[in-house]
Amino acid sequence: MPSDDWRASGNLSAAPKMPPIAIPVMDELQFIVSTGPTKKADEDARKLIRSHVMMGKNLGRVLPKRSTKARSPLEGTRGEGRAARTAAAARGEPADTRQSRSDSNKADPPRVAGEALMSIMTGAGIPDKIGSDLSLIRFADTAVEPSAVMAVLRFSAIAKQMLYPLETCVAFERPDRRWLEPLFDDPVYLHTMVSTTQDYFGFLASRGPYSLGSKLAPPPFRRSPHVVKALSLLRERLALRDQGKLLISDTTICVVMTLAVHAHVLGDREAADFHLAGLRKMVTLRGGVSRLRDNAKLLIELLRFDLGMSLNNGGPPAFFQDTFFEPFTPYPASSLPCDEADYPSHTSHELPNKEGDVLLQPAAPELIKAWRSLKKFCSQINLASKSNTKLPKELMLDTMTAVMYRLIAMKSTSFPAGSLNETLRLGTIASAASVFCQWTDVKLPYVYLAGAYRESLKMGRPEGCSDGLWLWLLMMGAISVSRVTDDEWLLPCLREAIESCGVAHAWCDVRDVMKAHIWVGLLHDKPGRAAFEAVSVQCPSRRDLTIIHMQV
Repeated sequence: MPSDDWRASGNLSAAPKMPPIAIPVMDELQFIVSTGPTKKADEDARKLIRSHVMMGKNLGRVLPKRSTKARSPLEGTRGEGRAARTAAAARGEPADTRQSRSDSNKADPPRVAGEALMSIMTGAGIPDKIGSDLSLIRFADTAVEPSAVMAVLRFSAIAKQMLYPLETCVAFERPDRRWLEPLFDDPVYLHTMVSTTQDYFGFLASRGPYSLGSKLAPPPFRRSPHVVKALSLLRERLALRDQGKLLISDTTICVVMTLAVHAHVLGDREAADFHLAGLRKMVTLRGGVSRLRDNAKLLIELLRFDLGMSLNNGGPPAFFQDTFFEPFTPYPASSLPCDEADYPSHTSHELPNKEGDVLLQPAAPELIKAWRSLKKFCSQINLASKSNTKLPKELMLDTMTAVMYRLIAMKSTSFPAGSLNETLRLGTIASAASVFCQWTDVKLPYVYLAGAYRESLKMGRPEGCSDGLWLWLLMMGAISVSRVTDDEWLLPCLREAIESCGVAHAWCDVRDVMKAHIWVGLLHDKPGRAAFEAVSVQCPSRRDLTIIHMQV
């Protein structure tokens, strides 16, 4: 204990020194004591005053919180490599050692990729999407994969562009629900649509634009399990007599027609004829062709197939044979005018109504009517293409039915072979087939029409045929039923006809002559120009030969 002598002596200086007592300072509230009005606060007090006054001010712009970006396993690997190199440098390892270690890591990319893949597979994340959009939808047959149905839906979205070259000028309705609903409750319809869709996409993927026929059909498409299943289910349905309206419904007619087209495309003529005969019976039970007009698109497809079979085989069509039971469709009296600007003003064929009087005077009156009706429709198509408008699909149906069935009914026995009437009949059929019956990317074969038209043209220019009409007949044969490169006899004839019209130097002049006849620029310009260029290269004109001779 310290001594207490200082108390007795009263000497305070001798008192022991006490340690300083720490006075706590409150952070929440601080006081500044001033003893006089003139005394200034020290530097620390002034700083305290300023900080208190500026509290809550001059904070600046508040930045949003940065989102934490998830790094991939590969990025983590690269980050770990940089961290390892930094740690090695801190430990004092030589640079060459660090470089060799880095090179060893780079030399084993499969290991790094494998670690990244395992990191992804063992992660706790859930994929964004499980299954396809159709995984939870129940279709008519659960054995059909959803991917196959997805292909059907894809094809239905582009079917108009694929099957109708004039789709941009004809107002077809959008995909109708009545053609999609049978996918859910009709297994025959489902398997038929799946098989034809797969075959169509398979053809396009393997060959691109081409001509169809029995020699071009690859064997795998003949053994499609969906076709076999569809035929089996269809036989079971037709064998049941108590099905009622289902036997002749639009869906069943569509199934049989699709199978018939499929057989025709693959070159199975016997099956195609059998299906066509069945279609004829079904339509008869429905009350005739006129009872299908409420479904114009189905009727167009049905009659296109019937006409295509007749042009390919040479036999009579299945429909409009008994004119008492099924009279010919009247020629459409459309109120849409023809565009006079569609006809070249510098030629002698300015108006379509004068065309028949000038060029077709020797032809049969019924043939002239069919010509004028088809030409008027083509003029309206050209006008619709220019004005970006669309014609009603009923106009296409009526023109096709009225013109083509009448022309086919004019048998070759009615007109002598090689005559103007017969050559003009075949040429008009060829042009009508290119307008109404052909597909966009697939050229359907018309064996009988091609052979008959070729033989008629080989007989030479008919008596009474004008220069422009003869050039049009040859050009239509070149682009519709023949190939200029294959038929060598056609090149000299086409060159001579071009020179006779005085338009041998430019395609635009030849095109003006073509537009004075039956011509659709949307369909015929490209192949017509190719034929003209082939003739110009392989068969130079007399003027070109004269210039070459003078240069030599």
